[in-house]
Amino acid sequence: MKNRKVWFLLLSMLIVTALVLSACGKSKEAEPTKAPEPTKAPAAAAPTKAPAPAEPTKAPEPTDPWADVDPSGQTITFWHQHSRARGEALEEIVQAFNDTNEWGITVEAEYQGGYGDIFNKMLGVMNTPDAPDIVVAYQNQAATYQLGDALLDMRSLVDSPKWGMDEATQKDFFPGFWNADIFPTFGGARLGIPPNRSMEVMYYNADWLKELGYDAPPTTPAEFKEMACKATQQPFSKATGEGSMGYELSIDASRFASWTFAFGGDVFDYNNGKYSYDNDAAVAAMSFLQDLFDSGCATLVAERYGDQSDFGAGKLLFTVGSSSGLPYYRSAVDEGAGFSWSVAALPHTTADPVQNIYGASVSISKTTPERELAAWLFLKYYTSPEIQAKWAKVSNYFPVRASVAENMADYFNENPAYKTAWDLLKYGKTEPPVPGYDFVRDMVGESMAAIVDGADVQATLSDLTSNANQNLAEQMEMIPVAPTPTPEPTPTPEIVDEWKDVDPSGQTISFWHQHSRARGEALEEIVQAFNDTNEWGITVEAEYQGGYGDIFNKMLGVMNTPDAPDIVVAYQNQAATYQLGDALLDMRSLVDSPKWGMDEATQKDFFPGFWNADIFPTFGGARLGIPPNRSMEVMYYNADWLKELGYDAPPSTPAEFKEIACKATQQPFSKAMGEGSMGYELSIDASRFASWTFAFGGDVFDYD
Repeated sequence: MKNRKVWFLLLSMLIVTALVLSACGKSKEAEPTKAPEPTKAPAAAAPTKAPAPAEPTKAPEPTDPWADVDPSGQTITFWHQHSRARGEALEEIVQAFNDTNEWGITVEAEYQGGYGDIFNKMLGVMNTPDAPDIVVAYQNQAATYQLGDALLDMRSLVDSPKWGMDEATQKDFFPGFWNADIFPTFGGARLGIPPNRSMEVMYYNADWLKELGYDAPPTTPAEFKEMACKATQQPFSKATGEGSMGYELSIDASRFASWTFAFGGDVFDYNNGKYSYDNDAAVAAMSFLQDLFDSGCATLVAERYGDQSDFGAGKLLFTVGSSSGLPYYRSAVDEGAGFSWSVAALPHTTADPVQNIYGASVSISKTTPERELAAWLFLKYYTSPEIQAKWAKVSNYFPVRASVAENMADYFNENPAYKTAWDLLKYGKTEPPVPGYDFVRDMVGESMAAIVDGADVQATLSDLTSNANQNLAEQMEMIPVAPTPTPEPTPTPEIVDEWKDVDPSGQTISFWHQHSRARGEALEEIVQAFNDTNEWGITVEAEYQGGYGDIFNKMLGVMNTPDAPDIVVAYQNQAATYQLGDALLDMRSLVDSPKWGMDEATQKDFFPGFWNADIFPTFGGARLGIPPNRSMEVMYYNADWLKELGYDAPPSTPAEFKEIACKATQQPFSKAMGEGSMGYELSIDASRFASWTFAFGGDVFDYD
């Protein structure tokens, strides 16, 4: 870990999220920094003057810093998000590389969940030995990682006479895709290589359009509304389910951007380096969507991929989504109403369509020169024409090289919707590749949801723009600075009470918690009693913020800002994460304060195991929490059923547990109110893993 301020920024970007969609674009926020060098590698050649990949690196006496690096025998990890057919195809590509590369390099491809999962995991391991050598990353995510100087600047590898790509190869990549991974913010560093791209398109039911009296999909918002509204009144004749709707909207930042682009605007002002969600085009686009909802011609997607299933069943006329979803839409239609369908550009107010193009690239972590070079050699293979052709056809992503596209005529003929989408690439536009966009995406989603629910469009988007730019400013301020030393432990002999002259009178403090229902009501009563009776006139505002994970994600976005809560519920590992950004108070001096603290008897009244759990040796023995409650994993059992099975006590050994559980599957409970009979249901959870390991006499961590 480079320093705490960098880590605060990085951890503040945790988003979960859901599918992370962002994209390219050229930021105008350039803040020159020195070009990062490969970890422990020889001095890198001078960087290119501008993000024009075809221009060779210029230096007085060109040398290849990678010429003497030997990648032989390296084993590298590759974190990716591909599953099902794509995952299988990627495994085949990796295996072919492992079997044929002349250096004996072994790539281990590891599925790590969705884009948001990978982003969250990467923030926790970058610049450590657990970091992957190669990681899938959207441009804004790569920018976030580079705030910690965690990624390799690939320029010297791309231009390496021995290992790099010649000018013709570089020019074979489509310029828009190739240049998207060059970051002016980091001195023109290349932080990724594009293996694929996709685009937002409008899916439509061609047969239904004909029944409605139209011979082509809409090209303007007005036509879109007319057709969508008509569909709600005239259901599709082949529909296999009840209901009829013109458009289902999925709340998503990329959907916001796509509609804004279609209305001739953008979500980011590149000239001034700031978000512009309240521009005229964005206001018009969101007003248009709000009107669709008010008119009863649009609804929200009810569940993940619900628009695909409704479209396939013939219940939905239009939906907007990624072109990479073409195979899934095809399956939904084939298994559903079996109609003619295709894709088109989003309805637009501009002369030509404006399409949102996005796609994650692959980045290389800073490790050792040997591993970095080995990772690069796999990326060259992964983006080679032969592999690109295979990958494009299996994944349904667009290839990123012109020579590949030229040889896909047969695939285009067999997949006309794919060809239609391909022909729209020339109208492409991208989302901002700036640090912190992951967190802003959550803000956008909340604003969209409010707008379709009737909120004032202009006011909502003005607030969104302000909040987004505040977030951006915080991120840009955190571009690597000098390391912050670890605070020394507070208590020392003969130390005075630093709190004795502090006056808390009249303070209002916020308390983020996860308690709901009866617990929430009880907590509110406790808080109210404190507010009514405390002698200092302190007011506590208890705020329910969702579950532990929700609180964790929100806290990462606001810690060390005025929006941070005064008190926050946190597991010990979460508190440790916050403290990487020096965001929590070390309570030792308060606990031991003669005026405000707890005397020795009070401290000893806490169970030692609970009391000591919030002391962190990693942070110099700091106390980062106080325990208000604890719970324990236990085994629940049906005593009446046990008696019916012939047992007078619950199992105390694994062998007894298995015996009783298996017997239960054969002898259902006489009082059961439903079908089925099972001995044990396991919830997949790390705490469950630990509990069973403890029960077998072990541990999940070697504290020695």
